[in-house]
Order: sequence, then structure tokens, then C-alpha cells
Amino acid sequence: MRFNPALPALAAGAFGIGVTEFAPMGMLPSIAADLGFSIPVAGLLVGAAMAGAALAMLFAFRDRSSRSSERGSKRYRP
Repeated sequence: MRFNPALPALAAGAFGIGVTEFAPMGMLPSIAADLGFSIPVAGLLVGAAMAGAALAMLFAFRDRSSRSSERGSKRYRP
């Protein structure tokens, strides 16, 4: 089996995404107390932040794919 050099980068990225997604869940009581909200409302705030990040990624990749298709055309000039 060959070693794929992209595998450690993918593993590090997956670990980073997992930490940023699940770390706030353990801190929900502290977040709720600091903001003066109940724990369920603080959970919704964390979920809204994650949904915003997911939407931002969708738009970022959509923009990138449209630019890559323009590169192949003869009209594209950087």
C-alpha cells in the first residue's frame, strides 16, 4: 500500500473541523451563563454559527468553481 501525502492534511482538517464543531457543546453552560441565555438557546446560537459557516463554504466553493471554468475559456484574462 502506497503512502498518500494528502492523507495527513485531510486527517488534520477533519480533526480541526471536529474540534470546532464539538468543543462549544462542552462549553454550553459557560456560554449560556456568560450571555445570560438558557442552555437550549445557547445551543441554538452555536448551531446558527455552524450553519453560517456551512453556507459560507457553499458560496466559497461555488465562486471557485465558476472561476475555474472561466480559466479554460479564451476570454479569461487575469
